[in-house]
Amino acid sequence: MKKKIDPSRSRVKHRPDDPFSGEPVVFYRAPGSGTFDDYILKVNGKRYPYRRARVWIENDKGVKVRKPFYAKTDAELIKEIKAAKARPASAIDPEKSTLGEYFDWWISTSGKLRAKTIKDYKFNFERHIRPRIGKAKLAKLTPENFRALFKDLDEDEIGARTRELSYQVLHAALNRLVKDGTLMRNPLTSVDKPKVPKADIRIPTLAEAQKLLRAAEGTRDYPLILLATLTGMRQGEIFGLQWCDVHLDQGWIWVCHSLTKDTAGKLKLDKPKNEASVRRVDLDVRQVAALAKHVLLIPIRALSSRPWKVDRSGQIPFARVYGGRYSNGRSCRT
Repeated sequence: MKKKIDPSRSRVKHRPDDPFSGEPVVFYRAPGSGTFDDYILKVNGKRYPYRRARVWIENDKGVKVRKPFYAKTDAELIKEIKAAKARPASAIDPEKSTLGEYFDWWISTSGKLRAKTIKDYKFNFERHIRPRIGKAKLAKLTPENFRALFKDLDEDEIGARTRELSYQVLHAALNRLVKDGTLMRNPLTSVDKPKVPKADIRIPTLAEAQKLLRAAEGTRDYPLILLATLTGMRQGEIFGLQWCDVHLDQGWIWVCHSLTKDTAGKLKLDKPKNEASVRRVDLDVRQVAALAKHVLLIPIRALSSRPWKVDRSGQIPFARVYGGRYSNGRSCRT
């Protein structure tokens, strides 16, 4: 029985013939869904077959522009086109927007990044990336451009960790374009990530740790140093500790905050570095005794003539001189 064709749908020849049956392959799609054809992507001399669709989509100014999409199959193309039409119009046009313009837009719309990460990304981009390739058009960027960038950074004796961070900044920013369908492929994918030599971390010996604790014993910072030495908690976790998370009667601490700085440089309590960092830390008898003594001394220090004050909420175990908290911004205090 001959299949009935819906007149509202266009009949399009998909490929010259089926490689198995040798007969023409025909598929049906709605008018206005775009032009579909085969596309060969060449990377480092290798050829990768793709399907391409060129579709008219409204940009952020309400003007229809022809935008290409790439995928392995037509089903994937149609899915990407529907997702692109459902998304709000982007202000980024790879043919016209430069890498610097795109980075400014991306960093201002990346809500998931922590304040410190945004600060580090901005500093790295302004210092090392923008002066070199910030004016390059997004659509013109190739793996060779980025290899030249990292070679230039290496010749300028920029540290390996800084070059690695530059790679991370660019990779994260360009991945957003790939997810949005603006770019078919991240050009950094085929570029080797700068290697950072493994740091030779020196762990204090038992004798050195005991010497440090003996020197700190009797000082107001002894409980803080004791926690840092015996628990392995991060600085931000210790400085962001609150009394409601300290359970001395049961002998443990619940780590669920970290003291960081926002984009304006002001201290704030934030979530720990990752989900695994939210954890329970057990205390030994010596740590419990030191913290219990610290609790008893807080009112005395607050009322004494010494310049020692604590947060008025009474929630911060380790307040610093002249009020506020300790900060991991520089050494022990800010």
